[in-house]
Amino acid sequence: MIQAAQNGSRSLKVACLLRSTGFPEGMAATNRVRLLGKALIAEGVDVRVLCTRVSERPGRVLNLRTTGECDGIPFVYTTGATTRSDSFAVRRYREVRGLAAALLELRRLQAGRRLDCIYLPEVSMARLARLASGERLTASEMVSQLPTLWLLRATLKLLGIPVIVELNELPAVVTWLPPGLSRRVSQLSGATGVTPISDWLREWTEREAARLGRSFDTVVIPIVVDPDEQPVTAYPRGDAMFVYSASTAYYRSAAFIFRTMKHVWERHPRARITMTGVQPDMTARIAALEGVGEAVSDGRMAES
Repeated sequence: MIQAAQNGSRSLKVACLLRSTGFPEGMAATNRVRLLGKALIAEGVDVRVLCTRVSERPGRVLNLRTTGECDGIPFVYTTGATTRSDSFAVRRYREVRGLAAALLELRRLQAGRRLDCIYLPEVSMARLARLASGERLTASEMVSQLPTLWLLRATLKLLGIPVIVELNELPAVVTWLPPGLSRRVSQLSGATGVTPISDWLREWTEREAARLGRSFDTVVIPIVVDPDEQPVTAYPRGDAMFVYSASTAYYRSAAFIFRTMKHVWERHPRARITMTGVQPDMTARIAALEGVGEAVSDGRMAES
């Protein structure tokens, strides 16, 4: 997709730009970046991570270091801090600083021939979708979310740095906007290439590219795992076991899983489900609200 200007042993050099996901500690989005970085490094690619916004909230801080290295991947919070401030002014300052410092660092790397492309794994326009559905956004959301992603891509375009966009969820198509503006805020705006995580999203990319009148290099990169962390084992025998791994912050998703299990238990009463990545007591609480609380007490549902 992107070819490095190979001179002798020169390797491809990639900077991964994170806008709100924490690094190196976090949930699925963080682990995907980390595992993709490890895979690229194993192939001789130079990878670094720039976090342009704070990712932690007081009382739930996973990442304390603003600079460091994880699995051979150097990272830096260009905000100068990892944790959200109580002050509105400080939050806005860190956001501006984070974006400006990241762009300056990218320019420095580019000038030193240490940058071939930018990888953007966070390009969700979920708030645009909410706006399209008639939901009102706060002033902070309007200011901090909608213009900055377009501004970031426009600036990268001016720098002449190829941008690879990852698609990992259903994008919002804001066709209700005037055509020119709709194209500017498309999930693919400013992209050179696209890495969808499924064929379904690849097909969406093709349709969106046609709408934009553009073409994109596209490579499907599905869910990734590290075989050193997840050893291959024999397929388990016995009663069916389902594993749901997510945060209980996604309450609707967890509730949907519980409602689904009602139908599963009608046909497979001995099936079990394990909820991972949840907070203490949240599984039982949500299960009770969804009318399957007895599954916790009889062992068919458990936390891990």
